[in-house]
Amino acid sequence: GEVYNDLDENVVNFFRVAKDHGEELQERLRWIPYSRQEFKRFRRLWKSPEWRYQTDMDRAVAWCVMMRMACSANLKSASWGYAVWRGGNSGSWPPDAFVNTVEGLLIPFRDRLRHVQLENLDFEDVITRYQSGHALIYADPLYVGMEDVYTEGGFSESDHRRLAGALRESPAKVIVSYQDHPLVDELYE
Repeated sequence: GEVYNDLDENVVNFFRVAKDHGEELQERLRWIPYSRQEFKRFRRLWKSPEWRYQTDMDRAVAWCVMMRMACSANLKSASWGYAVWRGGNSGSWPPDAFVNTVEGLLIPFRDRLRHVQLENLDFEDVITRYQSGHALIYADPLYVGMEDVYTEGGFSESDHRRLAGALRESPAKVIVSYQDHPLVDELYE
């Protein structure tokens, strides 16, 4: 079996909605124009106290719009991701990339999630709960120095150290995705 864990409840909510209501999510996203105004509208909703009272579907739509329209998928930034057309291949043209996500990737992504358990726990709990000699753990923690870009509350140096210790103690096979950094070198020598 496969388990996906993320402490960001918005990520887990999006995955759950995509898994259980993929066609409706796709239809809701399909007609949202790629525009600065839409990005700002969804960002205002995300930052408002009303965010927590939205339906799971509404939160999934808003989160996807912000992730696909924000500059570098940085939700803390108010920057809308745009480009100046220079001709050539349009694959990286922001509106095309958004449409490709909605029309080309969402349903295959939903199908891929059908057999995945979704968790929203501290990594140590997940590693302890699901570890075995037959398991493969792929850990993709927040990069050192970038810990507060994507999440509220961040991820501290002690969290990086806890993760390294938990992975070292696990009988599972482990793959870790990190950037080149002295702390990473120290933890995973």
